Amino acid sequence: MTSVVSWQPVYPIFLYAVLALAGVAVLATARRMAISPRMGTWVVLGPRLLVLGLLIVILLNPIERRETHLPPRPAAVAVLVDCSKSMLLGEPQSRLEQVKQTIQQATASIPVADRPRVQLFRFGEHLAKVPSLVELRSIDEASQLAPALERLPSRMESDQPRAVFVLSDGAIEDGERLTKLTAAYREMSLPIHTLIAGDNGLRGDVAIAELAVPPRVTSGDKATLRTVVSSRGFAGQRVVLAI
Repeated sequence: MTSVVSWQPVYPIFLYAVLALAGVAVLATARRMAISPRMGTWVVLGPRLLVLGLLIVILLNPIERRETHLPPRPAAVAVLVDCSKSMLLGEPQSRLEQVKQTIQQATASIPVADRPRVQLFRFGEHLAKVPSLVELRSIDEASQLAPALERLPSRMESDQPRAVFVLSDGAIEDGERLTKLTAAYREMSLPIHTLIAGDNGLRGDVAIAELAVPPRVTSGDKATLRTVVSSRGFAGQRVVLAI
């Protein structure tokens, strides 16, 4: 902690000089016009001069400023983790578990003194801030990254993070909207880094989007199931599914 005394005069400086000269002139006149030699001594006039000096000091408005220099606050980064159901895929670990492990390893590899503050968010059908990796669960039906990036600035802490990291399996649509958002983040000097989770050898995902079954089926009867299958990453290719 450092203490510094500064002056913030209420009136212009020349007024203080005029006041000091006037005070000295009054005291000199009082000494010459004293009714007795004793009244003109400095023993009598000294306290008056001291009071005048204190008055001038008070009007100069001295202010003591104490400064406490806190240690620098670590930089912050925002981490967005995809929590859609497609993140449950993967062997022997799910994609979400791979992401959690990657975040833990990356954080542990940085010295404690240089370790950034991680603002952890989950996204899927909506964006939400989570306190720890334990709270991340793949329960959402979609990966809506564009709306998440639109809402992210309002969910950040007071100090803007240095970067945004998006960890997902890449099953994300709305590319044109994302292009505009990344350009907006670039204007804010906020780079976006991405990490694709999962096996790089896999070309895409196939999932059952809709499944309709009869409410009742008698033993031995044949039932018709209506299924809608969706896929990502196989555009223009022939895919054979074995069920």
